[in-house]
Amino acid sequence: MPSDHDQIPATRCAFCREPVDIETCLRDHAFFYCSPNCKLGRERAYDKYVDPLGRHSNPDRIATHD
Repeated sequence: MPSDHDQIPATRCAFCREPVDIETCLRDHAFFYCSPNCKLGRERAYDKYVDPLGRHSNPDRIATHD
């Protein structure tokens, strides 16, 4: 069964509705935001993106595909 991450991404930021660059995908939560300039997106990303040990990722860094 494919994961949410394997689905075609949304084409608009979940927060400000601007076009999305796939490299800004927060892959572990399957939502997308447009850029680090999207303040609401950054705040939501910080709230939602937690690494496997339960620590918040660096809020100044966008999670990208390896």
